[in-house]
Amino acid sequence: MSLDKLKILESLIKTVDGRTIMQNCDFCMWLDELASPFEITHKLEKMLHLEGLTTAPFQPNGMLIRYKQQTVHLHNIEESIDLDQFLYFLNELLHPAYEIRFWNGSLGMNTLAFIPLERELWDALEENMGICPVNGEFSRLNRGAHLFQLDELTSIQLLDNYTKFKGNL
Repeated sequence: MSLDKLKILESLIKTVDGRTIMQNCDFCMWLDELASPFEITHKLEKMLHLEGLTTAPFQPNGMLIRYKQQTVHLHNIEESIDLDQFLYFLNELLHPAYEIRFWNGSLGMNTLAFIPLERELWDALEENMGICPVNGEFSRLNRGAHLFQLDELTSIQLLDNYTKFKGNL
């Protein structure tokens, strides 16, 4: 199965428009701004065959994410959680065995695509395709990202950068 995933991701990098590939990809998480942390956790458990990944409310106005012996406490969550922050800390908990990356081709769509994979698969993809093409197609999650709340100008700039990247293949 891992070899299949690797081949799919390689073909995604090589193609100009990967939407069809990603819509049929069973190891991709499509999320919108209404996705709940519990839904995301459940999807990851199934996709990565994880045991012990939990998300729970924590009073007052917080949330706990647990995996194995590690816990992350997200503070001061008002009515809804910042999904960018949640995904970043979830990703940190899963390291070094797994990594979640954002598919840049989903910028500007109603739902955004995230690929959770074993770290060794990301390493193999970078070795086979090169770091620059992989990073052009998939962004690492960072703490300051605001993928779910991009303003129009930033979204246009990022889409333009992605389009240029795809045009240079």
